[in-house]
Amino acid sequence: MVLKSALRNVALPLALVAFGTPAMAEPAKTETAATPVDPARLKAAENVVIRLVPPGTYQRIMKDVMDSMADGMMDQIMGLDAAAMAGMAGDDSMKKGETLEKIAAERDPHFRERMDIMMKVMFEEMGVMMGELEPEVRTALSSIYAKKYTLTELNDINAFFATPSGTSFAGNFMSTFTDKEMMQASFGMMPKIIEAMPAIMKKVEAATAHLPPPPSPVTQTTEQPEDAATPA
Repeated sequence: MVLKSALRNVALPLALVAFGTPAMAEPAKTETAATPVDPARLKAAENVVIRLVPPGTYQRIMKDVMDSMADGMMDQIMGLDAAAMAGMAGDDSMKKGETLEKIAAERDPHFRERMDIMMKVMFEEMGVMMGELEPEVRTALSSIYAKKYTLTELNDINAFFATPSGTSFAGNFMSTFTDKEMMQASFGMMPKIIEAMPAIMKKVEAATAHLPPPPSPVTQTTEQPEDAATPA
């Protein structure tokens, strides 16, 4: 339970970094189909987007995240209080004051090596996958910008991106989200989130108190029905 809880809470900020950046804000398909886009604005928007999300962007993001993890982010995560992390998953059986690293090492002496390998493979594969999805990201983002900004605004943005300062800003826009300082700030929020979670869950319970309790999980059984044929 503790290790699963740890992995879930490690994955959350990573997912926010990797997939929660502005380039992943995809419009609803129904809205895209229903709202026509002016061709001139769409073309201008595409010129903006290719500057912000050039080919290979997400593979670089995954590498940056992996490098940040190797530079000590995993140490920061595994130093979190195991009892607090388990409490977020509803497990109050853990002893306070013990770190995730300590609990994990007691249960699996090879945990850290296993985790390092898992993270390396995961981010490499996610980088490949996101590289394949990048054209869809650019298409979605171009449609969004074409609707949110006028042709004049888009032309102004492109004019700025054509300047040395604009080129520098656009080229570094996405990598800002995986900068080491940004990563440290994101993971630094985890203790506050953990501390606030019990009070948040109490509010959730109060807000859903009028609902019947959720159904119990179905327990699978390997028992055969009484009328099952008995093998010879």
